[in-house]
Amino acid sequence: MTVAMVAWMRHRRHSWRSSSEMAAAIVVPAVPLICLRLLDVISGPICGLYCLVTFVAMVAVMLYRHSDYGATATTAVSAT
Repeated sequence: MTVAMVAWMRHRRHSWRSSSEMAAAIVVPAVPLICLRLLDVISGPICGLYCLVTFVAMVAVMLYRHSDYGATATTAVSAT
């Protein structure tokens, strides 16, 4: 999922910085969840929790870098 997202972001002319920040928002939340699961601190599937945390992390990156994500759609439409 991360590779496809970075490829799409690069296709949409996002910088490598923006692409790597968004990739980190996908990968980083998995690390503590996997560790907690392996240590039997949490039990059961972690997919739902991971998806929620990843979604929040990606929105946080977009809000933090609003200038990179806010005008992309209007700029792309007016450039064509």
